Amino acid sequence: MNSTIENAKRQILTKRSVVGFIKQLVPALVAALCCVSAFAIDEVPPDIVLTQDTTIENISGGYNGMVRQTIYINGYTLTLYNTEDSTYLGYIVSTGNIIKTGSKTLTLGNPTINYTGTITVSEGTLNLTENGTLSKLSAVINNGVIDMNVFQVLNNLSGAGIINISSGTDLDLKNTTDTTYSGQILGDGAISVGGPGKLTLSGANTYPGGAYVYSNGYLRLTGSALDYTGTLTVNVGTVDFDVEGSNTIKRIDVSSDNAISAYNGSKMIKSGDGTLQICCEASGLVSADSVFISSGRVDYQGYFESDASFGSPRAPKDCFVVEEGAVFSPGIGVGDVILNGGNFTIRDNAIALFEFGAYNEDSALQNYDTITINGEYCKTVLNSNSIIQLAFTNDDAWKWAKEGAEYHIITEGFTFNPNDGDFSYVLGNYQDYFKLVAREDQGFYLIGLGAPEPPPVVPEPSTWALLILGVAGLLYLKKLRKK
Repeated sequence: MNSTIENAKRQILTKRSVVGFIKQLVPALVAALCCVSAFAIDEVPPDIVLTQDTTIENISGGYNGMVRQTIYINGYTLTLYNTEDSTYLGYIVSTGNIIKTGSKTLTLGNPTINYTGTITVSEGTLNLTENGTLSKLSAVINNGVIDMNVFQVLNNLSGAGIINISSGTDLDLKNTTDTTYSGQILGDGAISVGGPGKLTLSGANTYPGGAYVYSNGYLRLTGSALDYTGTLTVNVGTVDFDVEGSNTIKRIDVSSDNAISAYNGSKMIKSGDGTLQICCEASGLVSADSVFISSGRVDYQGYFESDASFGSPRAPKDCFVVEEGAVFSPGIGVGDVILNGGNFTIRDNAIALFEFGAYNEDSALQNYDTITINGEYCKTVLNSNSIIQLAFTNDDAWKWAKEGAEYHIITEGFTFNPNDGDFSYVLGNYQDYFKLVAREDQGFYLIGLGAPEPPPVVPEPSTWALLILGVAGLLYLKKLRKK
């Protein structure tokens, strides 16, 4: 009986404790919810819906750790004007345009700006601290400064500003249309370029992380951008070295630290009417499926590698092509180039220029340009109006052209019938000094025709008259002095 009474007492006390606990918990929960609600209202302003072009000065906040503010552009232009540094963490959505202006820095730390349109950095600095902040935009116009320390995608980049890439960071430049960026890309990161549009870079750029062209991207380097010294890789795309100005010379030194390669059907193009010099050091290599010298001149020193010979075994592709009106010269000054794989092709009215150094009586010391073509069935392809042009130091071509002298200017191992044609027509100059001969399994030779030594230069009559008048004048002045 007593035990039954004790159990009943315990149950009553337990129920009272639970009820008491609940009575204390409910007010606490209500107070907490009220605090959260009050905090959200105080810290996150209401969403903004644009009904006209709008300017916001020194925008900041936009996120309290739980709730983000949203700005709806709705087809209008939102100008963010900074007279002092500020950070905004809210969302910007819909369609329209953003203009960053003011001399100070605006930091966008929101992971996604989910709107389509353009952003223009007209002045000051736009600092991006989250991955892919501007990836949804259709175009980025930068005339100020963009700082980035995480991965970013910029579509259809143009302008003349500065982009700073932090070490270990990638900048992906995607072009659906052709644009030009004349500004600078600086820092220690890397860039990639995707297509199908063409991106032209003309500013002084330093991105030692390298440049990578992919997905039918087209990267055109011109102006100061040709001074780039990092690694360049093209995987299904095109790189165009455009040297503008007939008197302009740009040089690229290739080493193991800044190799140039283009594969999977990719192209390297030389355009513009200036000269591009490519010098491969002992450890340097340029490799490509195909190279097209479309205009101007290329001086190439060292090795070139191609997989073009892996097409049809007996019909390798044209991997190194000199187009009409363009000039190719092996070596920088006098030198040589070794082409591994594919055909070396000289189109109609294209020029292969071979330079000869100072003549030496010792044939072992002769110094002149050479081309070596390696690869089974790979050869030199000459068209009916191809031009082999010769250049000589001190105008001593007559010394080189001794009768019967031979110079092996193009070496190749392809077996062909040397009587397939008369190659003398391809000599663009000095046709009276040399003839071009093809030899089976050897390549092309220049054969001297025994040109006569040029007669000494005799002054023209007008020159004699000027000399006589000059002497007479000196004698007259001397006579006047004696008086």
